[in-house]
Amino acid sequence: MDIKIIREQNRIVLEAAGRIDAVSAAAFQKQALEVLEECEQILLVDCSAVEYVSSAGLRSFLVVAKRASARDISVILCNLQNIVREVFEISGFDSFFEVRHGRD
Repeated sequence: MDIKIIREQNRIVLEAAGRIDAVSAAAFQKQALEVLEECEQILLVDCSAVEYVSSAGLRSFLVVAKRASARDISVILCNLQNIVREVFEISGFDSFFEVRHGRD
């Protein structure tokens, strides 16, 4: 799993790539929480290159969502591939995040 961070005016974009699973979920969570500390309003997670999310990955997303909520920061997921979107929908995790088709 790779992560690229892009700082924009009122948001930070976290571009994740690869698999967010038992092997990489902790690293994803750590980086996302570090980036969240810099956020003022919005953390946009671009998942266009995320191939797979396991239950461990979902847990990491949930930890980030809870921390963001405590700080009144919006976490928005965008560009989810169909298989990843299905995982979020079936698990009900799509209710914790705003999910968009694009970065706008």
